[in-house]
Amino acid sequence: MNSKIIEIIRKYVSSDSEITLESKIENDLYIDSLKMLEIICDLENSLNVKICFSDLKNVVFVKDFLECIQSGGEKNGDEIL
Repeated sequence: MNSKIIEIIRKYVSSDSEITLESKIENDLYIDSLKMLEIICDLENSLNVKICFSDLKNVVFVKDFLECIQSGGEKNGDEIL
């Protein structure tokens, strides 16, 4: 799943950006809030998952998307995107 997440993110960053699980979303990849929402929608559609809105505040690194997806999205009645 890591490679699929990286593949999806790659569509939203410049072609010369190196993307690893340790890449910082904002500082290394220059992903702003609009791109972030587009990535979330793409991840949900491509991986057939739901990502919990409250989990997004914890996304700093690419690897944090995996944690959001693995958390299942529907916990504690949180709003889901």
